[in-house]
Amino acid sequence: VLLLLGLGTFYTVHYGFYPIALLNGEIVLAQDYYKITNSGYIFYTNALATYQKVKLGKEESGRLYKDIAKASFDKLVEQKLVDVELLRRKGVAVSALVDKKLESVKNDNLEGPVAKLYGLTMLEFNKFILEPVAKRELLIADFSERGEDFNAWLGNAKSRVDLRVFVLGLR
Repeated sequence: VLLLLGLGTFYTVHYGFYPIALLNGEIVLAQDYYKITNSGYIFYTNALATYQKVKLGKEESGRLYKDIAKASFDKLVEQKLVDVELLRRKGVAVSALVDKKLESVKNDNLEGPVAKLYGLTMLEFNKFILEPVAKRELLIADFSERGEDFNAWLGNAKSRVDLRVFVLGLR
């Protein structure tokens, strides 16, 4: 029993299946946060090395990672807010609308570049990058059709959010 408990704990922590925050009652998983943070870090270090011919030292690298980690957490909060609002406005049709929006992007030849640029599989790239962008664009379009201001709503939603963070340094 102790062995199973130990293995279960190891796999839970190792694969990030634990909450790092609670946002309006919805769980934010460590797995999602670290995937987004690491892909952002890989992207920016690749961009710096490629376009500016810069190789970061240990201190600069650590600072960059911390900045990306904070931005990633803020992005996750925004994504959760957008997801909830889009579902409230469009209902069960959200998934079909997102799929339709992403049809033009689907390309089998992206697996290699996505892995190299972001350190993600194509499935992860869809989940963490493309789908959130599509959902945000759909919600912005809906706000625009109704004559409402998306940025004002987002600022207001962020100020009213019930956020409980379980990991130090995220906020």
